[in-house]
Amino acid sequence: MATETIAKYTFFPFLRRGVANAVESERDGRGIVQAALSFNDATAPTQEFELIGPGNILGFSRDKIIRTEPTDWNTNFAPNNLAFIEFYEEDFPWRFTPAPNPPDDKLRPWIFLMVFKEGEFKRGEDVTQPTITIEEEGLRNSLSTLRTSQLWAWAHVQRTDQEDPANPGRDPDRIISRLVCPRRLEPNTPYTAFVLSAYDEGIKAGGGNADNHTYPVYYEWHFHTGNGLDFEYLAGLLEPKAMPHEVGRRVIDCEQAGYGLEVPSLSKYLPLEGALQAPTVAEPAENPVLQEARILLRTQIAGEVNKGLDIRPFSEEEPFPIVSPAAYGHKHVLYPQLIQPGGADKPWLHRLNANPSHRAVAGLGVKVIRENQDKYVQRAWEQLESLENA
Repeated sequence: MATETIAKYTFFPFLRRGVANAVESERDGRGIVQAALSFNDATAPTQEFELIGPGNILGFSRDKIIRTEPTDWNTNFAPNNLAFIEFYEEDFPWRFTPAPNPPDDKLRPWIFLMVFKEGEFKRGEDVTQPTITIEEEGLRNSLSTLRTSQLWAWAHVQRTDQEDPANPGRDPDRIISRLVCPRRLEPNTPYTAFVLSAYDEGIKAGGGNADNHTYPVYYEWHFHTGNGLDFEYLAGLLEPKAMPHEVGRRVIDCEQAGYGLEVPSLSKYLPLEGALQAPTVAEPAENPVLQEARILLRTQIAGEVNKGLDIRPFSEEEPFPIVSPAAYGHKHVLYPQLIQPGGADKPWLHRLNANPSHRAVAGLGVKVIRENQDKYVQRAWEQLESLENA
């Protein structure tokens, strides 16, 4: 069946343009680059230049924002989603970051997004330079940890074409940057989202104070979460229950097992487990007499299987070859010992060959292989040819 690619998305941990990629060190919240000017054949000595940093920024144009999720004054936002904001300029969240490009790609953006409930923050009195002060102690500690070590994970670049992100060419609209708020939302709760400065220098320049957790506000919007009646809520209403031991099992008749096996009357009908099993099954108490009968049957089966494994030289006393039940998996793992019920070495191999329920499933697998062996061999040759061509 033919398939059609509707869209392809590629994500990058950060993106910088131009001289920002040449930042070698940081000083007082500003990136330091080394540069030298050349005039004809003469080259001037290398000089240090300081780039604009967070401490030089008091705000940014709202035109840089192309979308917020949720939208402003949305009153029914799903609480299991995360709030985010998108910018048209793909390098904007890292444009004024004073740090050099890290080898692990964990570059902290100079701004971040956080949402707060009513009562968790207090607005500043200066309306010309808006600020908020975080009043809850737990949020203060969380924000401090977030700003210093985790912000790199909550900003990224998204591309929806095959272009090099450093050279978007004729399709600049296909690449954007995004800030994501890491806070999990609560149902039926009003929130205010803020774009804040991630660096102390930016906080101070905007009239804030990092020591008392006062942040300048670059952008904000408001929304309200819904009641959470979504798929996650419905899934949370499910309660696990222990299933009866019959679930996922069928009874097999072992009365006519062949090979002269004397099947105990209590072992004529044994459970056969299916591929799907309940994680918790209410197992009935094992009857000691039934357990003993099953062990006896498994011992007989193991004895018959071992006849085919214990190959002896030809003798006139036993002129006919021994035909015995198959030993599943025995040759594949080059196992040198005989099958024993309850064997400790490779216990799975002993259980597979001595338990009639397991042998039934193994027999079905062998049947599938025999019926399709030509196809499987052909595919194996095709794979080998592809490896040689590579």
